[in-house]
Amino acid sequence: MSWTLGVGGIGWAVALGWLGMVHATRADEPAPPSPSTTTTTVASLTYANDIAPIVQAKCQTCHRTGGVAPFGLTSFAQVKRWSAMIAEVVEQGRMPPWHANPAYGSFANDRSLTADQKRTLLSWIEQGCAPGDLDQAPPNPVFPGEWSIGTPDLVLTMPEPYKIKANGTMPYQWAAIPTGFTEDRWIESIEVKPGNKAVVHHVLVFVGRPGALRDQGRDPTSRQLGGYVPGDVNIRFPEGVAKKIPAGSTLLLQLHYTPNGKATTDQTSVGLIFAKQPPKYEAKTHGIFQTRFEIPPHASNHEVVKTYRVPADVKLLSLWPHMHLRGKDFRFTFRFPDGREEILLDVPSYDFAWQTVYQLKEPRLIPAGTVIECVAHFDNSENNPANPDPNATVRWGEQTDDEMMIGYLDYLLVRSDDPNPADADANAQVRAELPRNPERRPQIRERLLQRLAEGARRRNAEIPAQSPR
Repeated sequence: MSWTLGVGGIGWAVALGWLGMVHATRADEPAPPSPSTTTTTVASLTYANDIAPIVQAKCQTCHRTGGVAPFGLTSFAQVKRWSAMIAEVVEQGRMPPWHANPAYGSFANDRSLTADQKRTLLSWIEQGCAPGDLDQAPPNPVFPGEWSIGTPDLVLTMPEPYKIKANGTMPYQWAAIPTGFTEDRWIESIEVKPGNKAVVHHVLVFVGRPGALRDQGRDPTSRQLGGYVPGDVNIRFPEGVAKKIPAGSTLLLQLHYTPNGKATTDQTSVGLIFAKQPPKYEAKTHGIFQTRFEIPPHASNHEVVKTYRVPADVKLLSLWPHMHLRGKDFRFTFRFPDGREEILLDVPSYDFAWQTVYQLKEPRLIPAGTVIECVAHFDNSENNPANPDPNATVRWGEQTDDEMMIGYLDYLLVRSDDPNPADADANAQVRAELPRNPERRPQIRERLLQRLAEGARRRNAEIPAQSPR
């Protein structure tokens, strides 16, 4: 379910953030300290000179006409009107929504305020919200219109509207959309646009085989293309990176609907922007799943762990933790073959309403044999305001009142037509030995890892850094 996403989301997610639905931080460590906002004196500040640039950079992506926030912040009058609430949510760290521990990692899409920005904004409000010369304020940025990725080259829509009942829960639904592609296409930007945001909780898009139907969406060989979740809505890859849709493929949409008391319909669309030329790198997604867990009733800090060994050198683009309403915190720890250990992402206060994909500022080389450990904690107690039922024993499931534990990775592979043929022959030979010699699988697997690593290192090259979406 992972992808490199731009800032966005759905209105209720923003509203929940403003209302303060935040989880407690991890039990075994305090939340990252907030910068002091009251001990430093700041000179006289004005909206035109000091505040407009901050609001434009950190707020207006959502707080604008057509944005997902419940009100706009595109003018001095609007910012002043909401200044008391702004002071409260900024002081408490609820807005802008960003949940990564600043002690670990560096991210291109970091929405948080710097210490100076926070101090400046709060001091301006405390000083009385002086406007300054509004004619000298910088112009607001121009945002895309109907599609946040810009005008798509192609829009593919569900063939028929789907009926959503008024009440209760619904199993995941599947919709198949033939692409009609007569040749392979490379996709540099993807956006999923729900036809009815009021009832669409999330959408995942897979690339299925020609003529695939809904049931084949569960095929593990399907390529995950993108999706729509609370908090983030689009994918835009760096230059020279794209995802592939083979000729004749069918897009398979997995849709999670949440009835809201009124029978209605949805007809979701997918917008695609094609790469102008075949990319140097193909983007891939991998999910580290732990499905075998049981969270006891009233447990406030239940731990779930899953590890994954990287089979070949890859370039890591982004990380995304996924849990449901009882999710409390999530950490990605990388244990490298040379013995080093590093936390690349720590989310001490997970928020289901803002499911951010954390885009690394610079792609990170992860060598073959690295072990990635995902550790999550769940709060099933009555102290969790989002908990639907503290008395329930909670297991893996698709519905929001069930739970999931997934650590998603976006990463780069070299093009399929690029590997050295000798590497491919050697790797195929090692793979062929695995089923015939079960007692020798550990040694054979180690040989495979070594050969994959050697080939990947020879082909390794630098790629452009990511920029905020």
